[in-house]
Amino acid sequence: MKRKMCIVAIVFGVMMAMVWPVFGAGGGHGGSGGHDGAGHGDGGHSSTGNDQGMGHGMQSMDSSGHGMDQGSHSGMKIHSAEVDGYQFDYELIDMASRMEGMENMPEMSHTHHLMVYVKDGQGHPVDNAKVGYLIEGPDGGKQKTMCMGMGGGYGADVTFENKGSYTVKTKVVAGGKSMQDSFEYELK
Repeated sequence: MKRKMCIVAIVFGVMMAMVWPVFGAGGGHGGSGGHDGAGHGDGGHSSTGNDQGMGHGMQSMDSSGHGMDQGSHSGMKIHSAEVDGYQFDYELIDMASRMEGMENMPEMSHTHHLMVYVKDGQGHPVDNAKVGYLIEGPDGGKQKTMCMGMGGGYGADVTFENKGSYTVKTKVVAGGKSMQDSFEYELK
């Protein structure tokens, strides 16, 4: 029992270490933390979603996790979309690279952590939303997960272990609205 508690405490500590820079980044989403719109693109890749989740944009990166815009959060920016006046910004965190060099860490069952930062029409972060992902991998396997609020966004552990195209469908319920976004993500 003590061993399980210790492992849980270590995993919690690692997760907090990953999101702590977001908490102390000088304002995060609504403040002066770098999200003023200048240079906040994703290399010209964006799409507009709609309530049916039909907005599609193709993003890619190599399996090392390098080569995409890093943004001001702790993950790699992979997609942005405007859905019903709300802004969705997605970041992917490679868990293996985060754990690299850490000793005595339990093996993670998921390969990545997927975050979505949701902002209203005035650019303010949306609190108390319900967010979920449905992800279909290149092999046809599906992952369905609910997100947790953290660091001004919503995140969940996901597995992107096979190279190929993943379809990510997101549902956000906030402010009395149900919104959907969908995009393709290519793991090379």
